[in-house]
Amino acid sequence: MVSIGKSQQRTLDKTSSLDAMEQEIHNQVEDLPAFARELGKDDRFRNLDPSGIIFTGSGDSFASSLLAHYLSQMQAVAADPYELQLHAKVS
Repeated sequence: MVSIGKSQQRTLDKTSSLDAMEQEIHNQVEDLPAFARELGKDDRFRNLDPSGIIFTGSGDSFASSLLAHYLSQMQAVAADPYELQLHAKVS
């Protein structure tokens, strides 16, 4: 199992939710490359067929899904969670 973990292990003493969000964004500079390296070590993720991948989310997460769809040269699917629920055969 692959997990980012590093930022989750950091403790934020008595900070507001906005401070915590800001810290999480800053942590991604280190966490995301480390996460990508870990994924690269797992054979299951080396030769993925983008046409078999569905990215989903709402709000900013859906925007990320659309970016992944674009980066996969429109092979991966970007889907709204509600649409997936309505059309379960897609998933």
